[in-house]
Parts: sequence; structure tokens; C-alpha cells
Amino acid sequence: LLAGCRLPAPALPTKLYGKRWRQWLEHTAICKGSPIDYIAAGLLGFTAGMIGNTRWTMVHPDWPEPSILWLNLVGDPSSNKSPALDPFRKAIGKAEAAFKEPHANALRQYEADKEAAKLRRDKWEKDVADAVANSFTLPAKPPEAEEPVKPVKQRHIVSDTTIEKASELLNQHPRGLI
Repeated sequence: LLAGCRLPAPALPTKLYGKRWRQWLEHTAICKGSPIDYIAAGLLGFTAGMIGNTRWTMVHPDWPEPSILWLNLVGDPSSNKSPALDPFRKAIGKAEAAFKEPHANALRQYEADKEAAKLRRDKWEKDVADAVANSFTLPAKPPEAEEPVKPVKQRHIVSDTTIEKASELLNQHPRGLI
């Protein structure tokens, strides 16, 4: 590996992608200065990631498989692995931008609901204290006094994360993440 005595990778069978995608792959590889293999791996990986857990393939009736691909771009430093993935990161960024405003609205509503729940909890705690002081029956805690669940920001992709954080994010996104 260090001596550079590697055989070249076999040619990617671009005919399998059909005319439209083959042309796109070839054009993007030229524009990014990346091997077409890297562009194709990005296309397959990001497509599988966007499909996520929403569709499963049935290999046979007892063998379902989710749309999961484990891919890795292997190449020397500066072989344009990262630029090959730029078109896909850009597309994902646009898709995730649509989540920004609804999430901001949901957070504002959450803060209002959280404050209202706190006030209801304070009132209930006062009612409990009064009931104890006067030997009355203790009032049940109203459901409205429970703190609401904080809304989760929807996303499609994560990067540079720990295993623990990735596990937490996957738990919040059962559809899957890239």
C-alpha cells in the first residue's frame, strides 16, 4: 500500500445506471475532478439514506431488508473524495432547510406550553400544601401540569458525532439518518 504498487480499480459499469444517470455521473465526475466511482457511491449511499426505513426489499418472504448501504470512499489524500459528495450534501442541506421554520415554531409553542405547565404545577403544589395543612383529600396532579415533550429537530444527515449522540439521534429519527 505504501509503495504504491496497487492495481487500478476495475471500471465502474456505468451502463447499469441508464443513460440519464450515466451522463449525470460522468458530468459530475468531470466537474468535481473526482473518480466516477466516488460520485456513484455518493449517489447510491445518499439515495439509500433518503429512502431510509420507509421501504424494505423482500429478498424472499422470510427475508426483509431495509434500504441500508455501508459505503466508504477509499483513496489517497487529495483524491477528491469530499468534493464527490458535495452535490449530495447540498441537496440534503436544501431538504433540511425546509425543517427550520416549522421547528422554530414548534419550539416557541413548546416554551409557551412548558411555562403554562409550570404555572399549573405551581398551583397544584399549592393546592396539595393547603390540603395537607387542612387534612383534606390530596388533589391528583392534573395532566396539564406535566412538562411537554421538547420537539425534535428533523434531519436527514449527521456528521462528526459520537456513537452516543448518533444513538440518541437514531432513536429520535426511526426513519434513519445518513
